[in-house]
Amino acid sequence: MIKPSLSKLEFRFGSREAVWWPWCLGIILGLVVPVIILILGCVAHLLVRSHYGAIPQEIEFGRWIRIPTALFGGSMGPMRALLTLVSLATGLCVFGAWLLHTLYRWVIRYSVSLEVSLRKAVFAAYVTNTQTLGITAQKAFLKDADSSWIPQVRDGVFVWYRSFHRYTIQGLTCLAIASCIHPLLTLLTVIAFLLISRVYLLVDRRQKRNQPILSERSHSALNQVHGLATHSTQLASLYPKSVIDERLEGYLRSFRDTETRLRYSYVVRSPVLAGIVAIVASIFLIAIGVHILKPNPSIDATAAMTLIALICAGMFATIKVIRCCSRAHSSEVAATRLLTRLHEDAPAADYTGNVTANRLADLFELNQVSIDDANGHHLLQNLQLQAKPGNIVAIVGSRREEVLLMIELVFGLGQPSHGQILWDRRALNAFDPTSLSELRAWIEPQGPLMAGTLSENLSPTNPGRSVSELVDATRQAGVYEAINELQETFSTFVSPDDDRLKGDALFRVGVARAILKHPSLVVAIEPSGSSDSDQRPELIDGLRVLANQGAVIFVVPRRGATLRNADQVVLLHDHKITAIGKHSELLEKHELYRHINYLLFSPFKQVVGDDV
Repeated sequence: MIKPSLSKLEFRFGSREAVWWPWCLGIILGLVVPVIILILGCVAHLLVRSHYGAIPQEIEFGRWIRIPTALFGGSMGPMRALLTLVSLATGLCVFGAWLLHTLYRWVIRYSVSLEVSLRKAVFAAYVTNTQTLGITAQKAFLKDADSSWIPQVRDGVFVWYRSFHRYTIQGLTCLAIASCIHPLLTLLTVIAFLLISRVYLLVDRRQKRNQPILSERSHSALNQVHGLATHSTQLASLYPKSVIDERLEGYLRSFRDTETRLRYSYVVRSPVLAGIVAIVASIFLIAIGVHILKPNPSIDATAAMTLIALICAGMFATIKVIRCCSRAHSSEVAATRLLTRLHEDAPAADYTGNVTANRLADLFELNQVSIDDANGHHLLQNLQLQAKPGNIVAIVGSRREEVLLMIELVFGLGQPSHGQILWDRRALNAFDPTSLSELRAWIEPQGPLMAGTLSENLSPTNPGRSVSELVDATRQAGVYEAINELQETFSTFVSPDDDRLKGDALFRVGVARAILKHPSLVVAIEPSGSSDSDQRPELIDGLRVLANQGAVIFVVPRRGATLRNADQVVLLHDHKITAIGKHSELLEKHELYRHINYLLFSPFKQVVGDDV
């Protein structure tokens, strides 16, 4: 079995084939190489001993391996035996290549299938956890799983099944046969290999231990040189030139010494390894020569060649197994993290009631709502807010993360640690979540869109809407002209990364979809950039249509017009609601709001970015 966490992931998301199929192919493939080496040894033995005359009755490889030549047509002459052996070796090579191709195809198919299962599980965990923990808290998990953990697990499983079983059998078989040919030489070779590996690991460990220290020293010395150059003009007025030059020489000397040692550490392993291998190989060849040249040799030249080939194949297989285990160990870290996150039980969704939610008629309220992180620290604290149907509530803050967290909380993603969210004076968790989802709409800069036609995206739950309804909704959202320019208008196939609808058109598609849905609560995250000079209607106009339908709108504004026309502006700072009021009132009375407003809508916003 492979590493524990990888095994657990396979047990949950893999296939039973992983238990026996690679072992079967690996055993056969692992035996092919030593058998081919023995056949080639037989060929060499025939060429040396027969001289196109009579061939020996059996081929001897040491004391315990004797192969009768009658098995491959020895009684018919050396040429017949040679052709038979070469044909057999060629056939085994072709058979081994076909088996290797089959194994690779299976491993690729299995590892990709496992990756698909893992991505499905991650998607399910993400969707489940966002209902209780919110989107913001789950984005890091989704990013790590998609870009790092799952690819590492897939590659670890791929390398394991591609290499471990095959090279384990090959190494054991080659060394076993080599021991039968000459046990003493094989034992000495194994010991020498272990010594070489130990020396290599010591050199490599020392290099890796010293590298960070040398890199830091080199970087520090270089920074000192840069700092000296940056302040050279100021220092020239304070110190003599000789002092500055002496300081510069000292910094450069430190940089030269540490950089030289750092670069030297990169090249020391290969010469050391090559020297040790050369010495060990020389001793090995001398030992074989002594056994061949003595009066009663215990091994002949062809057996020695076969022994060397078997030992080389066995050592090569051992190196491959070690590297495979190392790769599996690296993947084990990712598998452990992924398994931990998939096993984590998110807090149960606090929707215990089965009351069908009706359209919001009176009030949507946050009543002393707080959200804490896993360590008990406040992310949002004691939020008190009331919003009536028909109101547009803009939320701004000194930290964008807090604003997005509040938006998610309002939408019903994430459970408050304290307090209640009330829908017409009734706790939100008393309602059936399915009926609530039908009364809520989410709009963001990218729509969001799914792959499909525009009409499917505009009305996903009611695809039978008439063209006139679609036209009316898109006109009110200010996106009809952009859609009408497309060749197939509402039948145009779009995708999340579609670039035919430019600017804020995707956001307006989301507004039009909400207009068709008639929700009671809408969350909107406006796209960045200013469109005050655009000829199309302001984005606030589409949101006002939704408000006139009786919805309460919570919007993260990125346009000045949205803030100016909002019924309420909520200012978040230091985890709390600091102020609530009209845009003009807050501009007049609240210095922090004036500062945030400047950062959001000043001409230099491109420099500031979207941190607020």
